[in-house]
Amino acid sequence: MEEPKTLAATCLCGQIRIEIRDEFLVAGYCHCSECQKFSGSASSAWARIERSKVRFVEGEDLIRLYHKNETGRVGFCGNCGSSLFNGQQDGPFINIRLGVLDDEPSVRPSIHVFCESRASWADIEGPLPQFDTVP
Repeated sequence: MEEPKTLAATCLCGQIRIEIRDEFLVAGYCHCSECQKFSGSASSAWARIERSKVRFVEGEDLIRLYHKNETGRVGFCGNCGSSLFNGQQDGPFINIRLGVLDDEPSVRPSIHVFCESRASWADIEGPLPQFDTVP
């Protein structure tokens, strides 16, 4: 069996470099109000992966964490503000923002989640299943 490739990811200013094994579990679009605020758009494109398959190569000291609740964290570049990831503080998984990938992942978004709180001005189109929360 062929070894999964390693994908490169960077923030907008390029000072944070990440290597990610191309072994994502699922990808989708989140329409919750928090992702709207964090991304500055109607939704956030993300892919879930085991935290152990993500390696911060450079600029880890620039990562800032916003503690959105007791255990939930969102990570962004303290220099350019790029949205990088979110996840539970000590959880085994992390959701990588697909927009930071410099390489083509093997996964494609397959679901829309938190559609009940989508922006009133944003239509969700296409064949992907839509869920009011997380399935």
